Amino acid sequence: PWFDALDDVRKVVLISMVFNLGFKGFIGFRRTIGAVSRGEFRDAAKFMLESLWAKQVRNRALELSEMMARGEWVK
Repeated sequence: PWFDALDDVRKVVLISMVFNLGFKGFIGFRRTIGAVSRGEFRDAAKFMLESLWAKQVRNRALELSEMMARGEWVK
């Protein structure tokens, strides 16, 4: 139910992660998911950047984490 309450930018971030990681990979982001569900978006962004995924996709992780933290599209 918390997903439906998110703004479009943050929904796109999560959908992009699921597309990239697959659902099984995404559910491993427990701290990120927990932070998002509590509305702690800066913490969620930090947890995203602490992952192996962030090291692998680099710039995309930076963009998505900024979008998560700010709730704004990255230009």
